[in-house]
This record gives sequence, C-alpha cells and structure tokens, in this order.
Amino acid sequence: MAPLRIPLANAINTVASVRATWRYWKSRVQGEPLVWLKTAHQYPNRFALEAHRPTLQDVLIQSNYCTISQIDDAVASKLSGLRLADWMVRRGDLLESEMYEALSLQYCVPLTSVNPEDIPAGTSRALPAHVVRDLSVIPIRRQAGELVLAAAELPPESAQRAIQEYTRMPVRFALVTRSNYEELRRAILPD
Repeated sequence: MAPLRIPLANAINTVASVRATWRYWKSRVQGEPLVWLKTAHQYPNRFALEAHRPTLQDVLIQSNYCTISQIDDAVASKLSGLRLADWMVRRGDLLESEMYEALSLQYCVPLTSVNPEDIPAGTSRALPAHVVRDLSVIPIRRQAGELVLAAAELPPESAQRAIQEYTRMPVRFALVTRSNYEELRRAILPD
C-alpha cells in the first residue's frame, strides 16, 4: 500500500506548493496582503467582549490609581454628560496618562504615544481627511498587514465598518491621550 501512497502524496504536495507559490506572487504583484486559507479563526473583538469587560471603577481600584472614596465622591459630584474618567481628571483625582492607562486596561486596547514626525506620509494619508476628521481617528502605522489607527476615544462598531470602506487592510486601534491626539490632529489635518 505504501508504494501507492507515495506518488499520491507527492502529487498533492506538488499541487499545494504550486498554488501557494502562485498566490504569493499574485499578492506581491497586486500589493495585497496574503490571506490565510485554512480555518478562519475569529477571535472575539472588543464588542463581543462587552459583557465581560470590567467597569472603569474596578480597573481604577485594582490598578491603585485611586481609592473607593475618591470614586464615590467623583460619581456623586459628576456633571451629567461627562465621562467619569474625564471628571476625575478635571477634579485632580487622576492624571490624563493614568486615565488612559485605565481605559486601555478596561478596553484591552494598547495605549501608545506617537510623535507626528514618526508617522510616514503615506500612512497619514491612508484614509480620506473627512473620515479622519469625522471619526476622530488618525492612521499612525502599517504593522503586520494591518492599519493601526490612533484614537482618544474608541469609535463605535458602525464607525469601524465605515472605515473599512476606505481601506482593504484590517484595522486595529491604539489609544492615545487626548493631548497626544490633538497634537497629531494639528500635524496631520492643518486647519
């Protein structure tokens, strides 16, 4: 039985190798990223994990950014329409960097700091200016076949779908502080 299996296995391997080589060169010529053809592994995105996400208060306490009494005081005195984290920064309970570290932990999204000079010109123009302006996201780098967008606040899922209409690359988000975002916005989108 082995003598029959060997030529069949070689034929299957040859066909698979030729197809893989063809796909590789086709993607190189067309400038598109390679796509995994085997089982699609769909890892849960941040929207699927909403029910399992810790509250900001839990993250702040567990990370020792503030005490329970500080949070209780902030919740009691918070102005309507203002996020708790923003209110705590305004009150002086948190630094802006601490607030964004806590939000990064809560949303499981990396926190980064970006200098405008470090953004390649082609990357900064990866999305139309009106999309960058309307959705408050800034393309900062291309990494591992993905377009990384900086945002001071994560956009809703509908905005993410709208972004995908303007790029073929998968999109990933990174949090930046509001002051860093404003610095990037002024550099990328001069008024």
